Amino acid sequence: MKERFTEFPLRIFLRVFVPAAASLAAACSEDPTGEFAPKGRALRFDVVQDDGWNTPQSRAASGDEMSGITQVLKLQGETPADTLFLHVTVSDGIEPNAAAENAEAETRADLVEDMSQYGAFEVFGFAYTGAWESSLPANLMNRVKVVEQGNGIWAPASTTYHWPGANKKARFFAVAPENMYNISKNGVFMNEAGFNDDILFADSEEMAGDTDAPIPLTFKHIMSCLKFIAGDDMMAGRIIALDIKNVPTKHQFVWDTATWSVVTDDEYISYYRLAINLEIDGTAETELCHYFLPQQRLPEQAKLEIRFRDALTSKERRLTASVGGLELPMGKTVTFRLSTSSITVEPHLQIGWMNDFPYAGGTHQYSVSSYIEVNGGYNGVPDRVATPWTAEFSTDGGQTWTTEKPEWLTAFTSEGAGGYASTNYAATVAAQQAVTANPHNDMLQAATPVVGTYDLSTKGGTTAMNTANCYIINAPGRYSLPLVYGNAIKNGATNSSAYISNATGTGILKNFINHTGKAITDPYIYNNADCVPDNATLVWQDEKDLVTNIALAEDGKSLTFEVGASTIKQGNAVVAVHDTAGKIMWSWHIWVTDYVPELPATTETDDGRDKVIANDQNVQYTMMPINIGWCYTTDTIYEGRTVKVRFVHAEATNQAISVERTISQSEYIDMFGNNPYYQMGRKDPILPIEDNNNSVQTKKWYNANGDESTSLTVGALGWYNTCVVNCILNPDKMNTNYDMENLYRNLWSADNTILGIANDDLVVKTIYDPSPVGYKVPASNVFTFTKADSSSSPSVSGSFNKGWYFYCDDNQTGPAIFFPASGCRRYYALNAFNSFKSQGCYWTAIPYSLRFGWSLYFTSQSVDPLNYSNNRSDAYSVRSVREQ
Repeated sequence: MKERFTEFPLRIFLRVFVPAAASLAAACSEDPTGEFAPKGRALRFDVVQDDGWNTPQSRAASGDEMSGITQVLKLQGETPADTLFLHVTVSDGIEPNAAAENAEAETRADLVEDMSQYGAFEVFGFAYTGAWESSLPANLMNRVKVVEQGNGIWAPASTTYHWPGANKKARFFAVAPENMYNISKNGVFMNEAGFNDDILFADSEEMAGDTDAPIPLTFKHIMSCLKFIAGDDMMAGRIIALDIKNVPTKHQFVWDTATWSVVTDDEYISYYRLAINLEIDGTAETELCHYFLPQQRLPEQAKLEIRFRDALTSKERRLTASVGGLELPMGKTVTFRLSTSSITVEPHLQIGWMNDFPYAGGTHQYSVSSYIEVNGGYNGVPDRVATPWTAEFSTDGGQTWTTEKPEWLTAFTSEGAGGYASTNYAATVAAQQAVTANPHNDMLQAATPVVGTYDLSTKGGTTAMNTANCYIINAPGRYSLPLVYGNAIKNGATNSSAYISNATGTGILKNFINHTGKAITDPYIYNNADCVPDNATLVWQDEKDLVTNIALAEDGKSLTFEVGASTIKQGNAVVAVHDTAGKIMWSWHIWVTDYVPELPATTETDDGRDKVIANDQNVQYTMMPINIGWCYTTDTIYEGRTVKVRFVHAEATNQAISVERTISQSEYIDMFGNNPYYQMGRKDPILPIEDNNNSVQTKKWYNANGDESTSLTVGALGWYNTCVVNCILNPDKMNTNYDMENLYRNLWSADNTILGIANDDLVVKTIYDPSPVGYKVPASNVFTFTKADSSSSPSVSGSFNKGWYFYCDDNQTGPAIFFPASGCRRYYALNAFNSFKSQGCYWTAIPYSLRFGWSLYFTSQSVDPLNYSNNRSDAYSVRSVREQ
């Protein structure tokens, strides 16, 4: 017999057993001329954790299932007085690999509680045409590093790998941690008997080569955990050394079968030291855990040796127990409880619990095992005695308990005779009743009407004049707005910076132009050449009779309209003033909403107030909580409800134990909304889209005659200044030029000269900005707060539900701001809005190039706060920020 000795941290080597001709170095999946050249979408992985992943509790009475006593081992010393006992149990799952604070552990590593903890794993991918064979080369992915992309999706860290195509099959194997082995494929050889890392493994089923979907990988622990507990009946002292002796050196883990086996039966390590200097105080349990190679059966000569020095006599005792034949199962925890007594009486109450119920109710299974276990004797078989159990309920979080279950828990077994084997029972929960509401419309209908004719630019004559292209209405009444170009009046004075740029150079519109194509010389439309107002009309509105009686004031200097008390609701309208030739000179967006702008920003989620966000450059912006023009649809609310259940196990030794579980029926709110969209550089909204009985379409809108339509007018509006003019003349038409006017950099930020570089430079609001008074389209860096600590992971609160809640800063503990997946309109197709409820697209004020613009883009799987690959003529949502 060969013997080896180690006291050092151990390492692992993975080797391949394939023909030499199958050179892994040559098995490149990116060879465009090869048999397995990329034909499909990029490979991604959907990573989940095995059902048995969770860590077990250290005591059976905690309610976690135990596999039961394996045996009682006698630790024999030099004299009978030195004899101690080890009570061996096997439990599901893997314990944390933590040593006692006062122990010097030879090997230490942490339990991988979540795959994100490793941050990466390595993948072998195989493409083939016939039956799967373990000798196939890794020709699709050869030890490729894969990293987390967010929301359970992982992808290769650098090079993109693709599905091999419809005429191929594919299979994948993954190992974590990455980059610490000499990995080939098909087997794992250990160069020593123990190990100090939590190794994880996953493999896929055979998949079609054109699957084009995330590859499911379910990772599981493939090591064993050895757990040593010195009970509180041990006398005080110190374990000087804790060794496992005469165990095999090399083991192989075969991927195809996911099993371990000993490779070399005749080579053993002299001893593997788990810990030294482990202090025991004799009053409380001391616990030590280690990872170890799984063993089907330890060899007959395997021993466990403890060198113990008691605190009373300072005498050292060397105690040895045979562990030959003991099994160390993969993915389980083997507990050695050290005791001065071989007799223990322990109550057990294990509850197999259920997932949350949906709002629609249903039936789930739960299980109960209740018994007393009496252990004793060398290699003794434990006696197990069934013990009755009862259940009681609490609907106030555990403050009071009763034997009466709530009415909505329509079926539940509240008592049983108990037993070692688990008994299954059924729990049934009734469907929750839906409540529909639209509190936003309710608030508008309850609002006090404005008095007289309310001037929107002066807040009814209470402030100096401030103008914009969008005006917000919060109450019914009669309103007026001055005939001013966008925000050309600010704080009662001419705001020439909104239409005359201070910048120079290529692609700069120095003097902004009006519907005639001439430079604007005065904020007031009627003071410009060839601009004589003749009448005012409605262009469109998305709620019938939302805005009525649109008219030009008698002096020709303002536009008036009414919002009726009986018809007020959330909605959008575009009104316009015409010249004597019937051409639209300018138009304004009227947004009826219960959102009140410019209130003090708050730190509460979903309170309808502006939020202060800090991007990853730590630049702060105060942002609107909703998109421009957002209208909530009617909410369907299913309230959540819970009841605590306490299972009580009472047995003869007065060691009554109980286990608490919670039955939960999840809250569900079916709510969403819609908003208009904007082509980059334009001031006027493009019609919203909505989900009408699961059919996405243009939201119903009404013209000046009250005619209903779901059609959108589209067309090419020319190039350069012609495009700018035609956008003013045709506020209801979507431009189909892929790059809009293909000329200017500063239509939404008057002094911007930069292309291609994202930044937080000051945005100077222009007369083409679509935002309300006091707000503007934000800088190109604004949305970087949607990434966690500038990493690849999104900074989100909760899961995707027709949009994301993004934390407002990197702390991820404070408020969150919701961004709906309101989709967009594509310039190239009349009804290109299939991304509604699945994607979010939000413009910034800055172009990336003459064709593309900087934007936020997200899906249910990923978030890109600096997207620059979509055309400026695509119509996106706008989330405005306050002007500084």
